[in-house]
Amino acid sequence: MGDDNDFEKFLSFDESKIKFALDHIQSELAKCTGDNASQQKETFKQIVKGSFEGNSNDLDKFKEQASSTCGTGG
Repeated sequence: MGDDNDFEKFLSFDESKIKFALDHIQSELAKCTGDNASQQKETFKQIVKGSFEGNSNDLDKFKEQASSTCGTGG
């Protein structure tokens, strides 16, 4: 997230949507293993940040917009 306003907006969402987003982030990061894990995690971090910045009013689309390439050979 870019700044305090983004974080405050995130915290204003329904608790179940926040949990859903955090669970998704955790499961995607768990897929990042091996020699390129650090680079994959950094790339995913940028994807998550972009998703929040570009879609800050709708966590329902978060999972489809913020997916890592970890575990896909990418």
